[in-house]
Amino acid sequence: MKSKIYLNEISSQTISNILDQFDNNKSIKYISNYFNISTTLISKILKLNNKTIISNRKYDYLRKINFSNLQKEFLVGTLLGDSCLYKDGINYKLSFGHCKAQEEYFKWKVSIMSPFITKFRESVDKRGNSIMLQTTSISHPGFNEFANLFYKDRVKIVPNNLEKYFSPITLAALIQDDGSLNSVNIRLASMGFSKQDNQKLQYYFKKCF
Repeated sequence: MKSKIYLNEISSQTISNILDQFDNNKSIKYISNYFNISTTLISKILKLNNKTIISNRKYDYLRKINFSNLQKEFLVGTLLGDSCLYKDGINYKLSFGHCKAQEEYFKWKVSIMSPFITKFRESVDKRGNSIMLQTTSISHPGFNEFANLFYKDRVKIVPNNLEKYFSPITLAALIQDDGSLNSVNIRLASMGFSKQDNQKLQYYFKKCF
């Protein structure tokens, strides 16, 4: 049971830490348990600091909405590229980030996955030489299918039978995530995949494009 705490008893550092937790997609319930402060007071602190709170009921509603074909095609491209999935409870979440110079592309990715992504944050990267934009979606059963396809023993692979998802959106996301352009051609940085996986990619490109 949480002890009775009033707003004026909470230090500015604790409030800052609460806001950081919220910006890192921690739920109000999680924050409440972490700081041993009631959910009502956590919500009040967030509202006083102009944080938009979306209730878990809305998340439950969103989890019943299926991904569109365009979203699925995009997911395949960005999972072949920089994005990743990780488990949160029984479902997976989508996570990705880009530097500030790629803000337009980052926001395009966020818009593609709307309404399943509700916010993003800025942070200084570990080297301290650039600003990073990062986001994480809500957990959603629709991501589970892609997690089962793309991860084997926690290692990302190129799955079999991706033809049904390959489209210009798939290719656009993959190129913008992991591609580079010179005066002659476009190159894809796919060295993280095995030789066999790269041969699968080659097959998909030839068959679909």
